[in-house]
Amino acid sequence: MSGQSMSDLRCLLMHEYYADLFIHAGKCWDIRSTPTNIREKVGILATKQMMHRKDNILYCTADLVDCFPLTRELFDANRRKHLLCVSYDELPPNYRYVWVFNNIRPVGEVVKKKPGSRVWCTVDVSHLQGI
Repeated sequence: MSGQSMSDLRCLLMHEYYADLFIHAGKCWDIRSTPTNIREKVGILATKQMMHRKDNILYCTADLVDCFPLTRELFDANRRKHLLCVSYDELPPNYRYVWVFNNIRPVGEVVKKKPGSRVWCTVDVSHLQGI
């Protein structure tokens, strides 16, 4: 987290539907197109652009603990972890990495998103308790 203050939290951007699954349905795997070496507490952020709302919502925080290549066998055997309603063959061909999360903690607060990439951003969480 170099270049970030202690009150900044790295956040993974995603659509509201998938962010909600982390806290209400037990989602703990996210299928992504690239691997990651990040291993730390991160936020799951549903952005206003993806939600057609005026605010960015920090849905939860979670520990990003692992990343590995996805196989058909892993996909089929772990549906309760990724909660995708498609078959392995229906995934975009480049979506072949599993990002594993644990210690998922609901937040549900409006936050101000700092500029970042299409995958990651940072938010100031100094106004939030226990983050």
